[in-house]
Amino acid sequence: MKATSMHNATEWLNGLNIGGLFADKSFSIPFEQMVLILLVASVCLIFGRFKMGFLMAYGFLFYWVYIVNRGFLMELMGGNPMGMIFYLIVGAAMGLTAFVGLLQENH
Repeated sequence: MKATSMHNATEWLNGLNIGGLFADKSFSIPFEQMVLILLVASVCLIFGRFKMGFLMAYGFLFYWVYIVNRGFLMELMGGNPMGMIFYLIVGAAMGLTAFVGLLQENH
């Protein structure tokens, strides 16, 4: 019975086709930048600067999606420039919130 429920769950996940959105797309991250974020994250972890590591990872992610893969994001949003502006505003607000959190000593 457990195998049947697992099979049903697999069929359900396949039916969602979550990866279908990205299957025919090219989303690239330069290798040098991947190595750089790995080094930065490792140094932050070694020295216990978890908030700084989180902020750096967020900065890299925002850069990769919004700057490096802008065409992919535009295509994902149907070419709507308002979607790009919304992404920029929300991303900047989240980055500012993370930066303010970085400045707090107690949390």
